[in-house]
Amino acid sequence: TIGEDIEVLQNPGGGAHFPYQNAIPERNLAPIQVTVIAANPPKLHEITYIQQEMTPMIGVQSNQLVEYTNLMKNIISEEYLQQVHPLTGDTNKSTYDGEYAMGSMDFQPYEIDPQFQNTGGYSMFISNPSIGTLTISNEFSLPNSIDPETGDTIYLWDKVVNAINSYTSEPCNYSATIDPYSHPDPASSIKRIVITATTVGQECNGFFKWDIPDEYLLTENPDDMFNPLIGGRAFPVLHLYEDFGEIYFHLLASDVDPLSVVFFDVISSKSDVVKVEYASENDLYINNVGDGATVGGSNIPNLITDADTDNFPGAGESSGSQIIKLTAQNVTEDYYYTDSDTGLEEKLISNFPLSWQYWLLKNL
Repeated sequence: TIGEDIEVLQNPGGGAHFPYQNAIPERNLAPIQVTVIAANPPKLHEITYIQQEMTPMIGVQSNQLVEYTNLMKNIISEEYLQQVHPLTGDTNKSTYDGEYAMGSMDFQPYEIDPQFQNTGGYSMFISNPSIGTLTISNEFSLPNSIDPETGDTIYLWDKVVNAINSYTSEPCNYSATIDPYSHPDPASSIKRIVITATTVGQECNGFFKWDIPDEYLLTENPDDMFNPLIGGRAFPVLHLYEDFGEIYFHLLASDVDPLSVVFFDVISSKSDVVKVEYASENDLYINNVGDGATVGGSNIPNLITDADTDNFPGAGESSGSQIIKLTAQNVTEDYYYTDSDTGLEEKLISNFPLSWQYWLLKNL
């Protein structure tokens, strides 16, 4: 808490002392994120679908044959995630399986030039190379206003939250809340707004700002008020038929830190439906120099040596490569479909789609 070690405030005019806790209220401070230097996370580059027992992966859906042709595709690649099946319209990702982009706005440094304090017609927006510039809020004005129903004052941070939450944007939509660690006094500008995408995917990441001109502000560095939305990504969806038998994936990951040991931990969330196991030994390579910024490289693993090899010979990334196998469990065979021409029912022993039709492969 603020000032718990300060016992009193001295009156500058001399004489009176005031207990600190009566002068300034205590409040909790937001957690401070600490980044540990030289501990860069590894990166998974590849989950390639390399082999299947059911060949072709074909079955009947709505009285038509539908085949899924995903062999030799890296299912975590952006190319795979964007594909749509031409017959069924099946997509290789969903709007909710993955991680949501998140960013924030800090009002503490905010200060408006008095001559512009009564202006309005402003909006919030997100920008990135994928979607360009996307408006994510209704318009709002700068001056405080009064809620006609409650009589409460509506401050600028409240207006921004309401403007975002009352607006719907596509392909990415967002919600906003005031961080609970913000100052409890409604009038205090020590407020932090948290903005979260309502759908998963990296296309919802981006720079976050408003269209209030910087010259209207007395804030020294207006861009410092905004933290970009990051972390959004979609998990791949792989479409299979229930009796797919066995399928195999090749995994590849790397790390830029020296002496890193890259290994894979694979777990099935429903082992009674699908069993997962290792199908090969881990092909492990350990580099004792690394490829991070400390040796002139990049802190982002990319399977390329970016380091200054003249001064740091032998530099490079450590890596791991392994094959895993997924096996279908408890296959049900009694499926029927009605022939649209004859009206007769036919029992399908194999190659019939799962009722929920896909497996989600998460964080392999």
